[in-house]
Order: sequence, then structure tokens, then C-alpha cells
Amino acid sequence: MPQKSKSKTKSSVFSMYKQVEVDDFTGFVLQTRRIAADPGTMKSNHRVISNVRHPYYEVAYAETPDEIRTHWHYLKSHLPKLLPADLPVVEREQWIINHIASLADGKSDDLKKEDSDEDASVTRSYRGAEVQDDAEEIQADFNGPRRLDRLTQARQNSGEYFDKDQWVSHQLLLRVDDYTTPRKLNVFIGTWNLNGKKFSRDSCSNLNLWLLPSGTESADIYVIGFQEIVDLTPGNILVDVDACKPWEDAIGETLMRAPTKRYQRIASTHLVGLGLIVFVSKDIAGNIRGLSTSKVGVGFLGVGGNKGAVGVRFDMFGSSLCLVNSHLAAHVHDVTGRNADFLQICKKMVFNKEEELTRTDRVIRVISEELNEESKYQRKISDHDAIIWLGDLNYRLDLADLKKVYDRIALQDWTYLLTKDQLVLEKKASRCFKYFQEGQVTFGPTYKFRPGTNDYEQFDKKARCPAWCDRIQWVGSDLQQLWYRRTDELLVSDHKPVSALFRFQARVVVEQKKTQVIADLKKLPNAARVPTIELSCVNLAFPCLNFAQPVSRTVTITNSSEVCVQFSFDGRLIGTSRKRCPKWLEIVPQSGLIYPYKTQDVVFTINITTAEDIMTGKDPLDSSLILRLAGAADRLLQLKAKFANTSFGCSLEFLNNLAKPVSTYSTAELAQIQSETTQQLVIPKEVHSLLDFLSTNELNPNLFAGEVSQADIQTIAKALDSGVPLAKSRCPVATVAATLVDFVQNLRSPLLPNTIPVWEGEAMNLDSWCKMALLCLPPSNYQLFLYLVAFLREFIRSHKPDVDQLSTVWGRALTQSDPEGTFSGIQTRSPMQLTKQFLASPTLL
Repeated sequence: MPQKSKSKTKSSVFSMYKQVEVDDFTGFVLQTRRIAADPGTMKSNHRVISNVRHPYYEVAYAETPDEIRTHWHYLKSHLPKLLPADLPVVEREQWIINHIASLADGKSDDLKKEDSDEDASVTRSYRGAEVQDDAEEIQADFNGPRRLDRLTQARQNSGEYFDKDQWVSHQLLLRVDDYTTPRKLNVFIGTWNLNGKKFSRDSCSNLNLWLLPSGTESADIYVIGFQEIVDLTPGNILVDVDACKPWEDAIGETLMRAPTKRYQRIASTHLVGLGLIVFVSKDIAGNIRGLSTSKVGVGFLGVGGNKGAVGVRFDMFGSSLCLVNSHLAAHVHDVTGRNADFLQICKKMVFNKEEELTRTDRVIRVISEELNEESKYQRKISDHDAIIWLGDLNYRLDLADLKKVYDRIALQDWTYLLTKDQLVLEKKASRCFKYFQEGQVTFGPTYKFRPGTNDYEQFDKKARCPAWCDRIQWVGSDLQQLWYRRTDELLVSDHKPVSALFRFQARVVVEQKKTQVIADLKKLPNAARVPTIELSCVNLAFPCLNFAQPVSRTVTITNSSEVCVQFSFDGRLIGTSRKRCPKWLEIVPQSGLIYPYKTQDVVFTINITTAEDIMTGKDPLDSSLILRLAGAADRLLQLKAKFANTSFGCSLEFLNNLAKPVSTYSTAELAQIQSETTQQLVIPKEVHSLLDFLSTNELNPNLFAGEVSQADIQTIAKALDSGVPLAKSRCPVATVAATLVDFVQNLRSPLLPNTIPVWEGEAMNLDSWCKMALLCLPPSNYQLFLYLVAFLREFIRSHKPDVDQLSTVWGRALTQSDPEGTFSGIQTRSPMQLTKQFLASPTLL
């Protein structure tokens, strides 16, 4: 068959992946109903479905939601590009039938592992950009009033616990202590990546050391998650084969050795290499109900099971528990892919009462979800009292120096290594697991070991750094972690198992008390249900804002009613086009609950670190904030602010068009300058002033090594912005040097951007790569970079400073990143090392 170029293939795949024709879906639904009515018809006569545009019957006869999704996406996006160009139309249906059959048998040659990995990476980047903008919206369901609302709605929909009156249901959640008694349960959580190793009795001989550690309390619930139970080959990715059963049996046999309890399995679900198994003690098994499982593939083509998650949820006494086991994107540089996988799982994983659905309804429901239609069967991960997320999350260490990593491991310096841990860093930046907690990590990295030993693989050809890939995260005020550990005695894999024990305080509903609480709530007149508040002020004034100098104002909200007030600031500013809270504004807390006659202080902080759009009026400061109140009218707060024009936090292109000091321009003039494409200057005049001052004064080797106060830097910044000559300001030389570093580090985008081509390792001399990287820089970046490097090389030649220390300072400034982390696609070089190459290589410039 004719082969298309890779780039063209990817483009066609993802354009079709994004588009789903509604009329196709309608025809599919109608035909599915016909097939479901008479299943034998389809198998005996393919012509029954000849009026449907594509052979959807493979989807109709898939057994699980994941199979439905996989076939649906495959048909919609991948198969059309594989059809032979010269194939007659009448033969296309049979060709697709045969192709899907070969896929089901794992015999298709159209999908090679290297292609699937490459396509998956491109797909993940596409999806990452798609969902990252919604990261805050997706994660908001795990916190505050939004979480309370979802719990209320979930329990109302279940019809088991709560009243039909939404206000009464909401108040019942707030007064849960009035009609429940606590029941403390121990929950054991374990996760282990098996690295595709086949099951054997030897591999599980020490399971008791993991599941039944000596000296610990016995568990009421066991939750075990596996990853890579099978190799992630193309055949296994598309065909979900249950390889979890032997491990499930081995766990059951191990738990039979528990000294005080007897257990029974209540749930087991799998997706390719993922498996999740739940055992509970027999004395509480009768209190489990509402059990449901779910699975989401986010790997190949966005649905492949090589990466994804499986989940189990159930109600226990009066509380709900959700358990998610995931395997996220691999490779140290693919942090964005891991974040995207997490967000996609949060967005797509839903739990349903599968036993209540017919085959036809199940197919229609799953495809409806893929078309983003509302589905009455959905319960999301966030719709639970307690959530525990385990698995190989695959977050790595942002450290390129392997020797330093192994030295720190030898010292058991986990505190330092965790400051470079991608999961810790991404959580701080609110890009993933924002509202999840994790216990203190007191054990070494769980990956990468030499199988059969407790030694790290220090001679790995790919130079993979040890990392805490295997983690346990949780959400829920009723959860308390008792311990968190790694088990070293299991040696079969290159990962070590991780486990944690939780104390879960389940709520046992006392029906008589709940009935009385509901009756009391219903006696309240309707007027008493409306919350009322008082605000200490409605005008927030920030009369004098400067670059990178945060200023805060506090507003006190007083609940003057007899009911709880649920409030939230959605961050949107009236009078602007923004749909989310701007980066320069922080609201703490952004949402919350105020009990009757209590108060809540809300702190508003403005910190401007990107000044260009503020000064040009593109991102106006003056606007109105919406304070939303559940069950009452919204309130408005007026935001009034004035920002002092500055050259800090602007783009090079913008700065190169400023012929005079920035403080002398009006907003309209700056907006006009921002729209211009030609540039008047080669480098910003501010940089020229700073370097000219340094070049005409006596310097010392420690010029860039000393500590300088931010107030001193602000003094020089004001002189630059107002056009006052630095010679007249009597500035200390060290302060001018620190201002130069600060100016470069606060450019709107890094001087050395992440778009620089990947270094090809030993196949390319590092000097050659540096020269190629220079040629790839935008013109403005190129000119300024050469200007700075020329100054620094002359400084090194004349004053003999510590080059490593100088490279660390400027590596951070030039790349706006951690100087010891990895840079762009160069996994074996840090910004400090690359900067040192530019500054000290005798053959480079």
C-alpha cells in the first residue's frame, strides 16, 4: 500500500481524531439498536449494516467501555489513512473487517512500537496543550465549595442518603457530625511496577513482607495496584488481556496468613499492564455497596492502554471511597505529558452502575462521552469523601549530574533530592495533583534498580536517573496516613514496591438522628435559608505598584445569617476578556465556607512580573471581581490600581523599540510601539547603560557572587526607567551587576529559549551544538546573547573569577530555570554546564 510521509500522517491522524461527525454517530446509534435487537443477524449477514458509513458493529460488540473507546477512536482516526488508495469502494468494508480482526489477534503489522511511541508523544503534546489551559478548572473539583457541591449532587443522584431538596442536602453535608458516628478503618495501599516480568512463584515468595509487615496494625481494606504486568508491546496496547489473575490469586493466598482477619476480594479491574485489586475483611464486607469500576486509556492515539488508569469506587457505611491506579507518561523531559495524563484521567474517568445498563445503552453512553454530551450515569473521581491515587506516576528528578545524585543517595539526603523532584515542583506550580496530599518521603528513590538486587542501575546506557516514580497521593479530611514506606525485599523488578497505611474515619449514619436533622432543617422558613453577608470594603485600591513587589489588601466577609455561607471568587474580571484569574492576582482563600455569625479574611495580592501587557493596556488592572454566593445574589468588588512603567518584565522586541525612557511614554504610545515590527535598537538601552557602567568601573572577581538587597536593585531600576545616568546615582558596582542579572532573568521569555534543537549526545561535539543553537536564536536574542557573552568572557580573562559560580548565576538568568536541572531536550547537560561552555570554551567564539 502507498506510504505517506510521517508528518503528513500525523497531521491527518490528529485532524480526524479531533473531528467526530454527528450524523455518523446518529446512524451508528440507530444501527446499534437494530443489531442489539437481533444479534444473530449481524454475524450471518454483513449486508445488514451496509447503509452505515463505517463498520461500527465492531464497536457495538465490544465488551467493555475501554474496548468501545479504543475501536471508536481507531475507526475515526487511524484506519482511514491505512486504506489502500486503489481499493474499490465495495471492498473497503471487508478490508476494515479483516484489519480489525488481525488487530484483535495482535497480528497487525501496521503499528510498530517505535511508531506508536512517536505518535503517542505527539498525541500527548496535542492533548497537553488542550487540557493544560483547563488545569485549574479540572482540579477545582477536588477542593472547597466545588467539592461540596459535587458531593451533594452525587448523593442526591444516588437517592440513598439525602433529601430531594438541594439546600437540605447541602446542609446535611455540613452537619454530618450531628447524625453519624465514626467507624475507624485501616486501609493498606500498595503500588508496584512489575517491569513486564512474567508471574512466577519465586517472584511473589516475599509478598508477605510487603502486605503483612511485622509490627504494624492489621488492615481492614487492602488496595493493590500493579503497573506493567505485561510488556507494553503494540499487540498488548490495543488488546486488553487479563494478566492480573495470577497476582490476584497470590495476594489472596498471602492475606490468608494474616493473624487476626479473614479477607474476601470485592473488586478486580485491569487495563493492559495496569491492575487494581481490592480485598476487604469479611466483618465489614456486608457494609460495602455501590461498587463500580472504570478505566481510561491515555496512551497511543489518546486511548491506548499503555498509559492510563483503572479505578474502583464504593460506599462503605455512610462514606464513599475512590481508588485510582495510574501509569503516566515516561521519560524525564515529558513533564507536560504526565500532567496532561493526570488531567485527562480526572476529566474522563467516570463510574457507573454497569449492571443497570443494556449493551446498547452502554455503547451509546460511552460514545456520548466521547462526543462531550451530558450523561446521567456519570460519577467523577472528585465525587467522593476520600480519594486515594496510587501508581507509577513517573515523575523524575530534574538533575543532570548523575554523580551528584548517587552521592546524595549515599548520604540519604532525601530533603535535597526532593527539592528537585518533578512531582513536588509541579504540585507547587498547581499543574497537577494540586489539592492532593502526600506523606513525608523517608525512603530512597524507588527506580531504577538492577533486577534481582538492591543496587541502582548506575551503568544504564540511557543514563536514567533514580527517581521516586512510585507514589501515593490522597484527598479527604477523613483520611490520616499512619506510615509510608518502600519494601526492598522484592527484587524481580527495576522498581521497588511502595505502600502506605491509612486510618479512614467512615461515617455510620444513625437514621433516627438524620431524620430529626432533616425535619429541623425543613422547619426553617424560606427566608432563613438565604445567606446574607457584610463586606469590610468593596473598593480595593493599589495606588502605587512596582515591578515584582507584591502588595496585599484584606477584605473581611461576615456571615450575618443563620445558615452557612459558601463563597467563591472565580477569578474573572468584569471589563476584560479574561475567563480566568490573571497571573498577577492571587486570592487567598479563593473559596470557602463561613459558618453562621463567623468571619473570613480574604487576602488579595497583586504581584506583577510581566509588565508589558499591563503598560500597554492589553491587560488592564482596573476591573471588577465577582464574589459568588451559593443561594444568594453575587457581589462585586472594585479593583483600582496604578502601575509604574518599567523596562523589567518586557520582551526584547518591545524594549528594542523604546528610544527614550519607558516612564516618559503614555499607554497609547506604548500600545503603538508593541504593535510595531521593525526595531530601532540592537540591544535594549538599559542593558547598554548597565554594561557601560561596569566596563568603566573597577571590578573584582566576586562581582556576581555577593548578596544584594532587592530594594537596592529597585533603586537602580527606577534610574534606568526614568533616564537618570547611573554615574550620577553613585550606585555600588555589585548592585549594578546584580541588576543586570535580574534584568535578563526577568525578560518576558528566556534569552535561551526551550525551542533550541536537542543535543545529539556523543554524535555531536558540544561546541558544534552551541554554535548551532546560536544560529537558531531569534535576532534580538542572538544580538543580546553575544553582547553579554563577550562582556563575561572578557571579565573572566581579566579578573579570573570562579567560572562554575559565574556559570551557575548566569545559567539561571539566561534560561530562567534551575541551573542544576536539565535544559530543553538536553538530558545530560544542565544550564550551568552549557553556560560554562559558552563562557570558557577556548574554541567556541
